Amino acid sequence: MIQPVALPEFLRSAPRLLGEGAIIERLRRNPATPFDGTLLNSAFVYDPLKREALASLYRGYIAIGRTHRPPMLLTAATWRANAENIASTG
Repeated sequence: MIQPVALPEFLRSAPRLLGEGAIIERLRRNPATPFDGTLLNSAFVYDPLKREALASLYRGYIAIGRTHRPPMLLTAATWRANAENIASTG
């Protein structure tokens, strides 16, 4: 079971942690997953093929976490998904 914890507490308690490594850069290398010009990979949730590419990368990190049990920090692919950017892309 994943135990959520506040970020400051998490960082104080974990001298080392596993975090996803440049998800956007890994996706950028796949010609089957072109980015939206404004939302980049945040728009992947709307396309089944792109959503699966994103999910596959996260599953890989989760598998490492389950095997080695390090403290782990995963973030959502929503860093460009604000109201202004979403409205501008339709």
